[in-house]
Amino acid sequence: MVIQRLLAEAGASGIGDDLVSVDARGFELGADWASLKSPENYVGYERTEGFASPHGAVRDKPQMYEVPAQLRLNN
Repeated sequence: MVIQRLLAEAGASGIGDDLVSVDARGFELGADWASLKSPENYVGYERTEGFASPHGAVRDKPQMYEVPAQLRLNN
C-alpha cells in the first residue's frame, strides 16, 4: 500500500487500492530451507566449514567443483 500511495503522490493514474496476491513459481519462489542440503557461507577461507570437494578448494580464481561420491543423490 505504501508503493501505491507513493505512485499516486507522484501523479500516476489508475492505481487501485486493492491488495494483490502473488502466485510465485520457478525462480520467484523463496528457498525451501528445510530441504537445502548444503549450507553456504561467504565469510572467507579461514571460516569456511564443511567444504567437501574431491580435489579441495582453489583460491582466488573460478573453479568447477565436484560433489563427493558419498554425497551424490541416487536418481
